[in-house]
Amino acid sequence: MSDLTHKLQALEQLLKQLELWQENEIDPALLTSLEPFCCDTLAFEQWLQFIFIPKMHHLIVKQQLPKTVGIAAMAEYLWDGQARYRPLITLLHEIDALFSA
Repeated sequence: MSDLTHKLQALEQLLKQLELWQENEIDPALLTSLEPFCCDTLAFEQWLQFIFIPKMHHLIVKQQLPKTVGIAAMAEYLWDGQARYRPLITLLHEIDALFSA
């Protein structure tokens, strides 16, 4: 299992621990936004759950991973100074670093 797969599993677990994981499916129309992170239709944690994680798993299988990913900056922006989210921000930095290595 790749480092990215492990990090994605850790991300899912951490979102659940922080009670940011949504058990119900989301309206597919909300996923069609053209805005970065679907910021006009989804909360960032929903974007992570419903777009980022599935997309990365798909790209791992297809062996078509992007050269860079920059998601930690959005988490920093949203949750700056909130100690509760520090482990999540740290994990997103680790995921970003996998792509710049």
